[in-house]
Amino acid sequence: HTHYHIHYAFFFPWVNHPVANSAHANGMSGALVVVEKATETTEQRPIALTTYFKQGGAEETFTYVTTESGIVGTKGLGDYKLKAAYPQDALFPEGRFQAVITADKHHLCIENDLGAPTALLCGAPEAGHGILKFAYTDGTADVIEKAQAGWPNSMSAIEDEPEVLGYALVSMVDSLWPRRLDEGIWGNKIHNYSVANRPGDGTPVPSQFLNPNPPIGSVASGRPIWNWRHNPSAGAVNTTAKEHGVLGMDPAYFIWLRHSSADDADTSVLTNSEANAAYKLAFLAYCFNPYAGVDHRLIDPACAPAAE
Repeated sequence: HTHYHIHYAFFFPWVNHPVANSAHANGMSGALVVVEKATETTEQRPIALTTYFKQGGAEETFTYVTTESGIVGTKGLGDYKLKAAYPQDALFPEGRFQAVITADKHHLCIENDLGAPTALLCGAPEAGHGILKFAYTDGTADVIEKAQAGWPNSMSAIEDEPEVLGYALVSMVDSLWPRRLDEGIWGNKIHNYSVANRPGDGTPVPSQFLNPNPPIGSVASGRPIWNWRHNPSAGAVNTTAKEHGVLGMDPAYFIWLRHSSADDADTSVLTNSEANAAYKLAFLAYCFNPYAGVDHRLIDPACAPAAE
């Protein structure tokens, strides 16, 4: 009721990982953007960005927030298991985030990390590789062709050396989600998503894309958003959010589980404080979640479109 949770997924036909056992077809990285709906005191605004990408056999997520959001309370970034906080104009220039993807492992990073002392906070590219920058412009996708030497491994390897690559948006609800049970796309058996007492419990979903190239069934095979997991090396998280695809299927619950304050006395927006019990219920209640089979847009007054 209080926020939009918007998924972006970047699909790759081939991930040219430098470790042979981790190179695979059909890879996917992605991001979750949290947008706060307009309130009496603030306009509608993006407040958080969570990135997802493979780390060999592990899977990682980093979350960044805007300083204007007020999410970071008295305990600082670590208490909320956040990667960093940036001004809104820096994290979402012109209202959007800019995706930076390493050309070998397809780690999904953000522009702000490029100048960090560690070069790329989510994993520096391998020697001889670089980064690919993607930015939404007018909705036109730039076509990249495979050269004799292989796919481009940096922006400088692309003809005319563009500053960014444009991409088009394709609805996963209309394209990938209806094919979640189709044979020939997925690399292992269907299982039931299972988080008791939350929307979507019991929904049959596949675990990962088919990897047709040896080693078939590699642990590095890409996952669709409804089976994204979390490697807790970058911050502890409730086991439910770690193991069962909550990030994709139930993003509000994932954000709450992972980023609520550990201090009940802290009253920031994602606190566990009993004083914010009503806010928590509103945050966790969906107006519309197609993956979990929820659509209350016509029956719940709180879900009615805002007046013009």
